[in-house]
Amino acid sequence: MRPVVWVFAGAALIVWSLLAWFAYEVTDGVTGWLKANSAPTLDSAKDLTALSGVGKEAALVFEKLGGAGLVGQGADLLRGIAKPVIVVIWALGAAFLVLAPFVLSRLGGVLAASRRGGSHH
Repeated sequence: MRPVVWVFAGAALIVWSLLAWFAYEVTDGVTGWLKANSAPTLDSAKDLTALSGVGKEAALVFEKLGGAGLVGQGADLLRGIAKPVIVVIWALGAAFLVLAPFVLSRLGGVLAASRRGGSHH
């Protein structure tokens, strides 16, 4: 197998890992932002519905259910789900990048043998 293939696979693995690490780190910030801004945003929406009179009943139901708390809990759930999903996706991509040179090498050998008229293994 050519060293260039391994260099390319290694570089791709580094880029893939950096992207996954970035997504993993950004998850806390995004979900924290959602949680912190849910109450003020929902309060503004409630005030707007009170002024316009449209959707007043829905705003009251949402407030009684503790809507801002639900959004915060949803953000926590999203954080709890997103991080393991990012790790699993990273692991699958890393496995693909590590195995790709082997698969391409075997595929190249099979194709070369078929062009020479050899048997397929």
